Amino acid sequence: MNTHIISKSLCLTLFVMVIIGLKSVRSQDIYLELLEEIKGEAGQVITIEFTISDLEDLEVRNFDIHIAFDPELIDVHQVTDGPVIQSGSIFKNITEDHRIKLSYASVNKLKGDGVLFRIDATLIATGVNPQGMTINRLDIGEPGRYVISPQTPHNIPVVVGTNSSIVNESVQNENKQNKLVYHKGNYPNPFNPHTTITYHVENQAHVLIRIYNSAGQLVSTLINETQSAGTYSIPWNASGLNSGLFITEIIAINEYGAKSRTTDIMTFIK
Repeated sequence: MNTHIISKSLCLTLFVMVIIGLKSVRSQDIYLELLEEIKGEAGQVITIEFTISDLEDLEVRNFDIHIAFDPELIDVHQVTDGPVIQSGSIFKNITEDHRIKLSYASVNKLKGDGVLFRIDATLIATGVNPQGMTINRLDIGEPGRYVISPQTPHNIPVVVGTNSSIVNESVQNENKQNKLVYHKGNYPNPFNPHTTITYHVENQAHVLIRIYNSAGQLVSTLINETQSAGTYSIPWNASGLNSGLFITEIIAINEYGAKSRTTDIMTFIK
């Protein structure tokens, strides 16, 4: 199995990179820039790289970072130092409550550009979680010395094998036996501002379709009714919303109480 390394220079959306860079507005500001999502196939091994840059004028000698992750989608194997960590000591801990805690201290300040640390993990199950990885704490330098942007907590959506282009056939066949409803995707995608969501109901069931933004907030409920077996298409208009990723959740519950849930990603570009 190949291991994929996150690289912003290659513009790969399978990965997430954190860049902590100095802006020229005020010397005490450190800005955090994130890619939009972690995305891949179930069973795929990934390396998530956190890269720091433009620190020559800052007195950064310590940091404290806490990151939570969804254990149903991500299995974290280890956290390793990057080449930027040349001296000092970094404490790394993966806790039982599915958090990564990193603490670093050194008498020498961090210099140069490069990888601060890496997270090696496996995407283990098909699904979507708008809060699949969350940065809960981000302290750089002495407390109160620098202003970090964005505010924490900061959510990074995790998308595993939900788009038709990345779901492998074996996963589809395995899940098909237990599903009551199948999401056939939306078209067009990306869209502006109209798109049509298509899905198939295997047998009569109560169907609930909801749309969430990338922060996990509910923005629309499209269907909440009992439907007969068949294929359905429903339009959605994103007018009035900001551009970005939206998550379609389809839930079906049959007369015996059995439940099936499927999710997918839509991209709205104005």
